[in-house]
Amino acid sequence: MGARPSQEFVDRCQFDPQIRQRTLKNIFKGAAMTVVTQLKSDPLYEDYQRLLAAGTKPNLAQLTIARKIAAIALSMWKNKERYDPTKHRKQK
Repeated sequence: MGARPSQEFVDRCQFDPQIRQRTLKNIFKGAAMTVVTQLKSDPLYEDYQRLLAAGTKPNLAQLTIARKIAAIALSMWKNKERYDPTKHRKQK
């Protein structure tokens, strides 16, 4: 397990939206990186490959996947539902 953050850092994060935004950005970008490098059977990986085939640069394709993951997470949170990979598929 990693080291726990100091209480001062935790207190600062509670009141600094930039730190929270940066943290969320890193979480979603990390999730996109996981999809791209490890989850070859995931529908989001197919979306990534489709973006690359269309000529999108790899870093921008990963950012697009990160944004899609964020949108899916928000939708799941708002609708109180579980992840369904078939629901969030882009229609061909």
